[in-house]
Amino acid sequence: MTPIPNQATALRLQNARSVLLAALQQWPCSKPELATRTGLTQMTIGKVVDQLLSLGCFVRAGDALVAGQGRPPLRVAPNPACDLVGIELGVRRTLVYRFGLGGAAGPQQHWQLPAHASLDALRGELRRCREPRAPAPRAVMVTVPGVLDVESGAVVYSPNLHWTEGRELLAGLAQDFAAPVHAVHEAQAQALGHLGCPEAADHFLLVDLGDGVGCAAVADRYLQAGPSPLRGEIGHTAVPGNLRRCGCGALGCIETLAGRAGLLRSFREASGQHGADWDEMQRALQGGDLPPWLTATLDALSMVVAGALNLLGYANVVFVGELTTLHAQVMPTLCDGLARHSLLGRFGRVGCSAAAPRRQFGLLAAAVDRVYLPAAAAAVPRSGSARAAARARPARTPGH
Repeated sequence: MTPIPNQATALRLQNARSVLLAALQQWPCSKPELATRTGLTQMTIGKVVDQLLSLGCFVRAGDALVAGQGRPPLRVAPNPACDLVGIELGVRRTLVYRFGLGGAAGPQQHWQLPAHASLDALRGELRRCREPRAPAPRAVMVTVPGVLDVESGAVVYSPNLHWTEGRELLAGLAQDFAAPVHAVHEAQAQALGHLGCPEAADHFLLVDLGDGVGCAAVADRYLQAGPSPLRGEIGHTAVPGNLRRCGCGALGCIETLAGRAGLLRSFREASGQHGADWDEMQRALQGGDLPPWLTATLDALSMVVAGALNLLGYANVVFVGELTTLHAQVMPTLCDGLARHSLLGRFGRVGCSAAAPRRQFGLLAAAVDRVYLPAAAAAVPRSGSARAAARARPARTPGH
């Protein structure tokens, strides 16, 4: 078990985390700029920047001398080394790339792999992707669907990718890459990525609409967790009248309607175009009103999400995924549904918006905590300037 540092050490670690994440948003940057972004004092910023330079997380990015203006202030940037491997496991495809604090490597180190039916098939594809003389990465960051137990390094249950269940996935990747492997639930990675946007609220529920439907809750700009690995599986909430069988074995789960496969199935059944693919469905939906099947799906989804809002007391929902752009009326319909079905909608306002996926930056934010600053403050007490820093809203991230 990792020892918990004392309060002074915890505060220093949290300050380092806040400064590093703030620098990832826009660089190069000076100490005064970092102070503005984080709310920390100039003295604290100076100590943290020196620490991050010594750790190799920052590199100097000084400006040229300007005549008559003296020596320019020290400017820093994230270390450009692409010393991480990112793997985004998916039902239809898996993305693999080299990346680091300075962003992603070039296209030659970015691969899109087809869907896999077994761990052996995935590991075989990954071996073909690896450059034979490439150094071992500092760590491998993996997003996974399903129920993830981070402490034991196991995927407890994965309704849409059963072959990933158990400890073999993460253990096998660690062996193949000769590096530690850190897994992040795919919806939580999306939420961590969204936190890097200037418009991100301090408290929000992120709903990840992909092959499945998941969510992540953020409070005070921190991911919220419960006592068990099961969290965010909002897609496995049943809705009345839905008789579709889900990959989890139950009947009526909302992701059988609002997940990618469910949407395509509904379109095929309603249109009679039984061989239609996703692109054909998108073209057919352009213009005109929402078809009844899609209106019903959005209403069911808004009811499920409203139930989560009533339970958690949140007032902001962020939707990420292809469903948000399927038709011009999707987001207005979802927002209206949340207002009608949530208790807050009776006397207040529910914030509802769509956001672009930023899963790669979410993996990078997780790597800051688990790799670059392994004793970071998510597991230790927060107070004072650290809490203020956690609430800072840095600018948009270039290159992520």
